[in-house]
Amino acid sequence: MATATTEAPQQSMTPELWFGGGQMEELQRISTIKDAAKKQAALQQFNERNSEFLGGKMSGAQPPPLPEKAKTHPAVDAAINDAMKREPDWMRDIAGMNDNELRHRYLTRLLEKDIDRKRVDRWTPLREYTSTRPDLVELAEKFTRTELERKEVLSRMIERQGFQVSKAKVDYERRLDPNLVATAELNIAHRRLGNAQYNDVLFAEVSQVKKTLGNAKTAGFKP
Repeated sequence: MATATTEAPQQSMTPELWFGGGQMEELQRISTIKDAAKKQAALQQFNERNSEFLGGKMSGAQPPPLPEKAKTHPAVDAAINDAMKREPDWMRDIAGMNDNELRHRYLTRLLEKDIDRKRVDRWTPLREYTSTRPDLVELAEKFTRTELERKEVLSRMIERQGFQVSKAKVDYERRLDPNLVATAELNIAHRRLGNAQYNDVLFAEVSQVKKTLGNAKTAGFKP
């Protein structure tokens, strides 16, 4: 019979509870297991349970993610700050727009991205698009003036200066831990992934390697 230190989360646990702290608690329980084989089996069970939640197979599946995360990346934040100092003409132009104009530009960019991804017809008007995505309108309404301005600056950096968000993130991670990025590059090469949008693929792989190593470290495994 399993003890309190080795029991997996109950089937009734929802994704909200799991991602709200259940993951860490389970990893902490796994770290107390002394037997190496049992610890490995428990970690495998943890990974399977986590995949079930991520796939939405358990009760109370998570809703589709919003297009922009609440948290920003230090490298992107720093680049935006630098652009705001270097581009006074941009800032005067942006300052002349009211909040609704900035929200309209933000939502228009989301529509253009979905058109590029062939998620909506290329002739879809913004009003029709937003009527089918009230979650995007709600998100835009929650942005502060500062957030709206920074999103506008980032858009101009991408469109007019060729700024690459993923490349900035990868370069930041490479400075922090070159071995981490090297491992991610080896993983990509091993799977023979193409070079299209390489920085996007590489940052996604870097994030996955960090997550895997973090889980293993929390569970008591050493690299």
